[in-house]
Amino acid sequence: MGRLLTFVSFLFFCSAIPALAQEECRSPEVVFNANADNLFTLEQEQYLGEILQERSRRDFRVIDDPALTAYIRRIGERIEKHLPESGITFRYHVVDQPEANAFIHAGGYVYVTRKLIALAKSEDELAWVIGHEMGHGVMRHHTVDYTKSFKKILGIEKLGDRQDVFIKYNKYLDTFRTKRVSFKRKHQSRQQYEADEIGLYATIAAGYEGKEFLNFWKRLSETEEGKGNWFTDIFGGQSVSEKRLEKMMKTFEGLPVTCKQQRSGDVASFEQWQADVVNYTGLGGKEEFHGLVSSSNLIPRLLPQVHTIKFSPNGKYILAQDDSGINVLKAQPFEFIFRIEADDALPAAFTESSDKIVFTNANHRVQKWDILKQAAESVHEVFVRVGCWESKLSPDGKYLACYNRKWALRIYDVQSNKVIFERLKFYVPGIAEYYLWLRARNLADGKPLKMFDMQYSPNSRFLILGGRYGGTVRFGWGGDVSKTFGFDLQAKKEIKLHKNLKQLIYGAFTFESNDRVVGVYGDKEEKSGVFEFPSGKRLDTFYLNGRQFSRPHKGDFLIVKPVNNAPVGVYDLKNKRFHLANKTPAMDIYGDKFVAERKTGEIGLYYVANGKVLSRVDVPDIKFGTLRSATISPDGKWVAASVRSRGSLWNADSGSRVFFIRGFRNGFFAEGGRMFTDFPKQKNMARMVGIMDGAKATIQQGYKIESDSARLYGRYIVNFVTDEKKKEVRDKDKTEVQRRREEDGVLEDVGWRKGTLEFIDAVTGIVLWQKRFDDVRPRIEYSKEYDSLVFVYLIKSKTAKNIINSDPVLKKKREKLGDKDGDYLLQIVEPSSGAVKRNVFLETGEGSFRVQDVYVSGDWLVIDDTNRRILLYSKQAERVRFRFFGYLNALSTVNNLIVIENEPGRLTAYDLNSGESIKNLRFTKRISYMRFLEGEQELMVLTEDQTVYRFKVSELASRTP
Repeated sequence: MGRLLTFVSFLFFCSAIPALAQEECRSPEVVFNANADNLFTLEQEQYLGEILQERSRRDFRVIDDPALTAYIRRIGERIEKHLPESGITFRYHVVDQPEANAFIHAGGYVYVTRKLIALAKSEDELAWVIGHEMGHGVMRHHTVDYTKSFKKILGIEKLGDRQDVFIKYNKYLDTFRTKRVSFKRKHQSRQQYEADEIGLYATIAAGYEGKEFLNFWKRLSETEEGKGNWFTDIFGGQSVSEKRLEKMMKTFEGLPVTCKQQRSGDVASFEQWQADVVNYTGLGGKEEFHGLVSSSNLIPRLLPQVHTIKFSPNGKYILAQDDSGINVLKAQPFEFIFRIEADDALPAAFTESSDKIVFTNANHRVQKWDILKQAAESVHEVFVRVGCWESKLSPDGKYLACYNRKWALRIYDVQSNKVIFERLKFYVPGIAEYYLWLRARNLADGKPLKMFDMQYSPNSRFLILGGRYGGTVRFGWGGDVSKTFGFDLQAKKEIKLHKNLKQLIYGAFTFESNDRVVGVYGDKEEKSGVFEFPSGKRLDTFYLNGRQFSRPHKGDFLIVKPVNNAPVGVYDLKNKRFHLANKTPAMDIYGDKFVAERKTGEIGLYYVANGKVLSRVDVPDIKFGTLRSATISPDGKWVAASVRSRGSLWNADSGSRVFFIRGFRNGFFAEGGRMFTDFPKQKNMARMVGIMDGAKATIQQGYKIESDSARLYGRYIVNFVTDEKKKEVRDKDKTEVQRRREEDGVLEDVGWRKGTLEFIDAVTGIVLWQKRFDDVRPRIEYSKEYDSLVFVYLIKSKTAKNIINSDPVLKKKREKLGDKDGDYLLQIVEPSSGAVKRNVFLETGEGSFRVQDVYVSGDWLVIDDTNRRILLYSKQAERVRFRFFGYLNALSTVNNLIVIENEPGRLTAYDLNSGESIKNLRFTKRISYMRFLEGEQELMVLTEDQTVYRFKVSELASRTP
């Protein structure tokens, strides 16, 4: 309810608009919702709105800037004056979400996304959207719908104070799948119609031009004359909702002048505010600390791994991009110029003129930066209705190619947001391939994965696209070269590709220049070479292998990924041989020099001929980027963190670095402050447990980890030995996901194969205990902070049934609870012996929520669930005591306190006697890790900007300001 892209469309089902008395300055009469059943008083609705806001802020970033929010509030307050009296107090927020949308929560919480603001061409357009959402608010549609759900699912007839509303809402989340609550299309359409009618009246009465929204709606719904719109594509028929909207606007625009509030539209003011919203970065807000003991920066900082390095076409500049931003350097003299903060941006590129850098992200926020001005020249929010499986921005930043979630290929003009090309059902994967894609995306932790290989010519005129090696999995395209595609962006038309080009694109390829393409010729590596584009004429032939290619702007070389045992190498096109390889994956060439990241994180400039270092440069202090591992010693003396290729151990008191080492996964601090960690296999170095002693500044080699399926859980190495013989995969046949997982040291997926689970002491290498699984093995949840081990079974699994049936007490409990889908059997296990300490049944309301993480501390069983909550169960009583909204958390049994990150950068301390919140801590950066220290008298927090904070728990737990 409240979705921008649904409200007008539902008018299709509505009756004609009642005539409005032109001489009366009053809003339309409420018909549908006049006598609706509503359990909620206005005060109780306010409670519900606060609760919904707490739950939602985890999923979207509120732009916490009063100046930006004030503009939206002024629009809302102007419209409020002309709405029916409701008693609702409206609150306005700008949020960062990938959709162009606006929505409202119960209690008057209005949210407008940055992308919608970017797409609006005037304040009038935006005002109608806000007015529509406020129409939902004054009609109290949310609480009317929640009333129906609460009555049917919970069987309640009244609500009490805020705590009671909170409990009832959480019970609804716990059980919403147990009974089906349906809302007929007629009910939804009437609500939308009512919000349209009331919102449009109030907007026009506030002095806004309703006809401007009609154009806005046409752009968003992508209506084309004679073609209907997105709504009619789904339900059939022709677009009649536009006529309904026009009729409604004519009715209200006929209001007497005295009924319309006078206003003068300030176009410049709107455009400036719009630009400020679009360009806004950071979390916003101000620091708010209680009980701060100290804060210190970790020095030197751990630099995130660079994934993209490029020379500008004229060789004057270099960009070096990591997970959190883009460093811009000058080639001569070789020095750092400035940094662009750009979290999770896709690979950036220079424009052909060399003085601009363009990039986008997964939400299609396209930025163009001026190097001389060191500032953004333009920022565009491209509106992609159904999202992209994969997208690619042209080197000039003008076009965005998108293979979308409905299997269509679209090309967008970035500035106008218009679709210049569309092919529906461009490539529809089979069911098996689709699930392989989804699995690959999950295994890659949400990182972008290539479905195809999309390449633009250097001058951005041509786009060509193919499959196989570009894809995440080599599946589905087979040898069907007819699936390749070419497009002339200048002429705005598809181009027919020569059979040689189809074979090349089917293999692996790149543009050598605007009129030449180089790559592997299908399956025949010996027939690789250079071909004229677009004629397809062969110009050269040589043997070549590799999966990804890029061509330097100057020099007869080809950059190839991977080569033998190196992530990247250089092929000499003139002499037809590989010339050199590099140990880090990001590099580029210009003439007789190449640039690459050094193992230390510095950027180095080298001679191509002999690999000699010409110069090196440090990049500035920056954020972690994507962390592989982070931990703090129980006494708070040591901090350790690792990105993919390198890690560090710091003395937390001084902030100084003790060790700079290769990347590691997981780790724990044993007695005496020694840190044990998992060093993945790296070339000729075996996978092993490394032992770092910060006090003595020594590193030793510990237990050798030979199994690919083994994982370090705290002080234990957990290994699953399958009965099946492992199948070796040739290096050349590995997919992109397999390579990435090997680089990250990710465990082999053993699935549901039969085998034996082993727990090994990481300190001594001794096998502590084993457990055989012939059926479904459990999900293992271990917390090193609490030395907690929990086996998680779906209760309907064969293994869980065997456990229950072998224990009369468990069997009796199970019979009492019933056999319900989605419920869990949780086994609390002693990590050192494997002894089952307790079995706990967890009811989920037939799958109304799922368990994500779980640990045990004292009498508390703490669960992170899929409803964005932290659930605290009394382990002994086996019942929920408290529910909080959030994710990252730390629990202190000594102080009966839990601290939870409710939204990025905000921690809340809760009293576990009452469940009430006590204090908030606000940071201007995201939180990477936190824990209570020994004795639980201090809380230690590590933020993404590599700053360590210590807080006195007694002040966090105190109710005094």
